[in-house]
Amino acid sequence: MEWVSSVEELSAGVLHFRRSTGRHGLSNLSAGPVPLPEGLEVVLASGPLDGEAGAVDRVPAQTTVWLR
Repeated sequence: MEWVSSVEELSAGVLHFRRSTGRHGLSNLSAGPVPLPEGLEVVLASGPLDGEAGAVDRVPAQTTVWLR
């Protein structure tokens, strides 16, 4: 497992890691939505996701997503 989060993301409450299989986990522990990483597809989410015009592009507060 490898941490992908930058220092800024970690201090903002976002934990992002990547497994050797290429799967990612992203937990948004902050009080507001954060953008999804580009080029990754949501496989599973712990709650409803946000987006503009029907596109899923944000992870709401207190939500974890698994990506590929």
